[in-house]
Amino acid sequence: MYEQNIIKLLLFIENKPFLFFGDDYSIMDLRHFCTGYMLCLRDLGITNVHILSDFDDYVARYYGDFLSLDACSYVILKTESEDAAFNKYYELFHSFLEQHQQSDGSK
Repeated sequence: MYEQNIIKLLLFIENKPFLFFGDDYSIMDLRHFCTGYMLCLRDLGITNVHILSDFDDYVARYYGDFLSLDACSYVILKTESEDAAFNKYYELFHSFLEQHQQSDGSK
């Protein structure tokens, strides 16, 4: 349930990031938002939500680099600009969701 909520929220942010971060949004804004969201869930005692950490692992495998970074940090290091990083994050997120849904369907 909570994982679906996070997915829906991130997809909404993709289409209207300025509603959450203003006109000068960046991938770091997205990173801080995700961190805060997950901390809020943990404070509420909800600890079985792993979609973002699974996405971090997916991005690490994508880049073949395992520095224990979150997805946003990997994307920032591997792209040339904030805009490119924001777009790449969502490109990878969609790819991850497709793979995630396929693996859920095969269970």
